[in-house]
Amino acid sequence: MPTRNVVKVYCAGGYYHVYNRGVDKMDIFRDEQDFRYFIYLLRRALGTEKMRDDSGREYKNFSELVELCAYCLMPNHFHMLLYLKEDEGITSLMRSVMTSYSGYFNAKYRRKGPLFQNTFLASHVTREAYFWHITRYIHLNPADIGEDWRTYEFSSIKSFTGEATETWLHPEHFVETAEERRQYEKFVDDYLDMHTTLSVIKKQLADAS
Repeated sequence: MPTRNVVKVYCAGGYYHVYNRGVDKMDIFRDEQDFRYFIYLLRRALGTEKMRDDSGREYKNFSELVELCAYCLMPNHFHMLLYLKEDEGITSLMRSVMTSYSGYFNAKYRRKGPLFQNTFLASHVTREAYFWHITRYIHLNPADIGEDWRTYEFSSIKSFTGEATETWLHPEHFVETAEERRQYEKFVDDYLDMHTTLSVIKKQLADAS
């Protein structure tokens, strides 16, 4: 049976929800250093300032091929929303970042073999009306593990609300003005409040039955 959301052909000018998890659902981020190293790899690959290794060799940079609009790193998986500028940008970016991170992780924890469950999965987001919904889904992931999505350190939410600015992140695809940022935060918060209320009601009904 074919795996869903394995994009075969990427189109320049398109937006793609890209995600992956650890093999056998294992944690791929075990401590704060792991989260921050993956973010460093994203910054290195997508920042406007080219970075070099200890020998002076320039790391591969994909900022002219693809832009990262939103992301969230969770203990055993990650989500990204990418804007593709050139046809092969996503494949090249993900191969570079995931290979580098796998090498770091396996060396640190003295393990061998694949770290990720798949190469990666991607879904083409074709309707503008879905963009805020996709980013909301990405940013609300921390709530599933009891974390406050507003202050979660390993997502792009602070760039969306205007609390932080990163040259390698591009929330301006969806929020540009202060008013849009306020509307976006309310959009996310209202959804979480609604689902929290529904969960409480369902529990009360179950307890009463």
